[in-house]
Amino acid sequence: GTPDPVVPGASGDLAVYCTPGPGVVLTATGGVSYSWAPAAGLSATTGSPVTATPASATTYTVTVTNAAGAAGAYRIAMVGVV
Repeated sequence: GTPDPVVPGASGDLAVYCTPGPGVVLTATGGVSYSWAPAAGLSATTGSPVTATPASATTYTVTVTNAAGAAGAYRIAMVGVV
């Protein structure tokens, strides 16, 4: 059959990271596994949530995979640095 569509949820969009600081928490939902890119500045590249502490403004993408194995990539957050 047709796999279930991936319905992601995301928070942290257009966040600003004040350096030095605790970072910006990026959260994805709606799947069973999550893969983040680019790895630079991230506390982890898999799972959710992750913490971003980038050296420069970075747009992160998360690939969400659901229980049926369907995957979709979503631009989740542009983290600016001040």
